[in-house]
Amino acid sequence: MTRLAILSIAAIILVGFSFQASAGVDDGGDIFKWVQPPDMENGLDLQSQWDPVGSEPDIIKADDWVCPDGRPVTDIHWWGSYLYDDAFQPDGFAILIYEDYYDGTKGFYRPGALLQDYYAPLSDVNEMAIGPDSVPETVYEYRYYLPEDHWFEQEEGVRYWISIVAITPVIDSTPVWGWHTGICQEQTQWAVTGKVDQTCGIPLIPVGNPEEWAWMTYNMAFGLTTIPEPGTLALIGTAAVGLLAIRRRKK
Repeated sequence: MTRLAILSIAAIILVGFSFQASAGVDDGGDIFKWVQPPDMENGLDLQSQWDPVGSEPDIIKADDWVCPDGRPVTDIHWWGSYLYDDAFQPDGFAILIYEDYYDGTKGFYRPGALLQDYYAPLSDVNEMAIGPDSVPETVYEYRYYLPEDHWFEQEEGVRYWISIVAITPVIDSTPVWGWHTGICQEQTQWAVTGKVDQTCGIPLIPVGNPEEWAWMTYNMAFGLTTIPEPGTLALIGTAAVGLLAIRRRKK
């Protein structure tokens, strides 16, 4: 075996190790930099929605992650269900990202200032049923690709918070959509629940300032994907060149 062939095979192996070292790869080939998978055995669906015409404060949820590296978030996954498997669906989802804040009065970490918000119409979130296993309602996975000029940039080692909020048309007081609870990762805090009023509107920026946050003993199911590491791209290129050279030599 030639030296070039050995180097090419080694590069391919290193690429494999590089992918394995990340949090995982989704079914579209995107690399998870953070993921709290849905709890399909004992998970719950916790209301997180905004009704623009309701008379009572709406309930939303938020959970945190610690940035493992400086690569941007390019798309967001989350999981949820419809109460009683109701066929009724929201218009879309608000995705809100906050800085971390320690609430000394209440003694826990929670979302601070709103850093970024996105509105994802239902037609853009690739809703796909994945369950159930042991949970009562069908669990759906959602994926939203962030516009490239609005990828969420972050700093390694910094904690951020994310809120996924269903935007519902005019409905009665029955909750329609719930964010599914997930399997927690190390270094994270418990999720929190907050209240918002009906005076805000899409793009839902005012929802980033709830009247109050309360601590919960749950974590929420979501995943954040990113671009390959620069070193991975270089290795892929090396492997490709090596394989091409081997192929030409055989001819």
